[in-house]
Amino acid sequence: MSERGDTNFTRAIPSAAETRCLLCGKIYVQVLSKTLLGQLKGGYSGNMSSPYWLKQLPSQAHAWNVEALILAALAMPEQDRMSKHIQLPLDAEQLVPQQGAWPLSVGTFFDLEPVKVSVEGRMGDVIEVDLKHLIAHAMLGLPRPDDELSDADKEKILAKKHEIEQLITNLSVDFVAKEKDRLVDEATQETRGMTLVTKADKSIVSCTESGADASFELTGRFFVVPNISRKDLTTLRAGGNLGTKDIQLELSYTLGKEVGSFKEGTAKAFLTITANDYIKADKAIFFGDRPLDDPGYSDFGGSMKGKAIAAESLANDVLSSYRIEQRLKYLGYGISSVEGSDEIKVDGLIDKSEGIVLRKFSQIVQGKSEYKDSEEVIVKKKSTTVRYPPITLLASDIGWLNAYNAPHWMQYEFGMGSVLGAGWESKTDTSRSTHTMGTSWVYDLMVSVKDNNKTADNKGREKLWFSGADLLGTRLNLGVNANYVSQANKDQVNGKDVVLGVIPKKPATNIPNPMAYEKQWDFDNAKVLAALLLNPNLNNLGATSGTFGANANNGTDEKPQLNKQDEALLDFVNVYASTQKSGFWDSINIGNGDAETIRKALFGDGSQSGSVIDSKQLLIGGTASLIGSSMTKESLSTFMGNVSGVVYADWIEPLQQAMLEFDITTPQRIAAFLAQVRAETTGLKKMKEDIGPYRVGVVSFYTKLIRYFSP
Repeated sequence: MSERGDTNFTRAIPSAAETRCLLCGKIYVQVLSKTLLGQLKGGYSGNMSSPYWLKQLPSQAHAWNVEALILAALAMPEQDRMSKHIQLPLDAEQLVPQQGAWPLSVGTFFDLEPVKVSVEGRMGDVIEVDLKHLIAHAMLGLPRPDDELSDADKEKILAKKHEIEQLITNLSVDFVAKEKDRLVDEATQETRGMTLVTKADKSIVSCTESGADASFELTGRFFVVPNISRKDLTTLRAGGNLGTKDIQLELSYTLGKEVGSFKEGTAKAFLTITANDYIKADKAIFFGDRPLDDPGYSDFGGSMKGKAIAAESLANDVLSSYRIEQRLKYLGYGISSVEGSDEIKVDGLIDKSEGIVLRKFSQIVQGKSEYKDSEEVIVKKKSTTVRYPPITLLASDIGWLNAYNAPHWMQYEFGMGSVLGAGWESKTDTSRSTHTMGTSWVYDLMVSVKDNNKTADNKGREKLWFSGADLLGTRLNLGVNANYVSQANKDQVNGKDVVLGVIPKKPATNIPNPMAYEKQWDFDNAKVLAALLLNPNLNNLGATSGTFGANANNGTDEKPQLNKQDEALLDFVNVYASTQKSGFWDSINIGNGDAETIRKALFGDGSQSGSVIDSKQLLIGGTASLIGSSMTKESLSTFMGNVSGVVYADWIEPLQQAMLEFDITTPQRIAAFLAQVRAETTGLKKMKEDIGPYRVGVVSFYTKLIRYFSP
């Protein structure tokens, strides 16, 4: 009986009589029958080890032997009669089996009592609290409506559908004094677990079951967001998770009229709201390696699904604004190197800095190479900067906000003991923390390669150099180790370095996989070809062998300059190999279930076309566009003076083939050749040789080219 709850006596069968002594006021019961029928309403256990801790016991009906009940009560000490249970003989009480719906039709009505209800959600979500629904289920002893229900529980709820609807229709709910203030007070923003979703005037945001805007007083439905504090942001950006946050609230509920066995009246409801972050698997080393069914957030759904949303329109859709802000903040977005960016404040108002974050996220998932908020246009022959209008999130952008493998914004750590520190060294400006920020896509790529960066005899190579991830955080700038290439060789190309024709058109005899040569990327082939770049300088070229020797110096004996381009290229080869099946793709260890699905989500499918590295946006080597294979229609146009009427794109391949055929493969030779082409063809406009003296402009053009290269 200690866990059962209150007893509600109904009637004796057929009856009992009582009289009161006029002298002493005591009540004397005259037993007119032998049976008393009553109901015990299920309460909550006070025993934490009980299976009914925080769970309501089922209600029951009992029959008592009235004579035995009275005698047992009279036998108790008077001081115990109102505080202790009556101890009855075993045959004096009997459980009445329930037939049909509860309660039994014996004329019993329960006064409203306090109920305990709870709701759970995810850390990156706005959590919905349908209070009327929760209370109705609790009153009827039914499972929580948002629980994962068994078939038996579903049947119980279905059987009570009418009572649930009647209770919800006649229930009203409200916050008790100061409880609402606890959820909106800015002074406790960094310390409390949740924030109430409100409009600018602090009125509670609510909606109908179908999502239409409505008042909280009508629906009993409200929303909260789990608070992500500054400390939490640091944890998320470092690759950690936030565990659990919760808050307990006291509310009141009123039943406007009698429903079933419940009397009209008012009582308290004690609500616990819990937000859970994803659970990290023990062996998970990648930031994106999370349970497929719970990455820490869930799909927005509803009116936001499959639609484009203009940022300006969010001013009239507070709930959607909260959802977007909370998701972006959980994903770590906010401050970055983009001018005007700032931390996100989850308040339902998309301000200017949050518009910048939205634009950045959109450009990340659309595969843009750099952040842009404006472009140059020609107006009346003058260049004018035109700012982009406020961002409109495409349906695909919303899809990425919901995606399992959405890009998070991270703060990369390279110190001792950090995940990246074991295999990477940062070469960014240490005074600017935003310079070591980037997406989780780049982070996981760096993590994947740190254990694979080894020599042919399985020894560790020197740490890889991180030189930034650019404004969008999606471009891994792989620095060139100074122990491979000297600073002088980084600053300018040596004039005698061979920059074209190092890689043979046909596979050499030492190529491991000739079938893949010039058809598809192959890790073993790449390592052999990279070795050809050990100081590809004319001074290191064997006169008889026609190959480059083992001398890594392209400087002088007095001023040696390291030129191990082979080692620098191997840095890239090992990074790229992590995304390829011919490399390390199959050996990427995933800690959660369905490893192949997660591996594909994080690193692509292991092919060149389906890799997380976009092979069309690779830039290997420097950005000097004055020579060789880096030549483009834009750079060639600049070389030749941008002559009107010439289609420079048509000349790229013929010029490169000519340079290869006639051994025009060093910067000095290329510079002289292009200067001669410009002079003889008037910038590739004329195909017949000019007769007459060379103009001075040719000399200045040659000088302009040659000063980029050392002799």
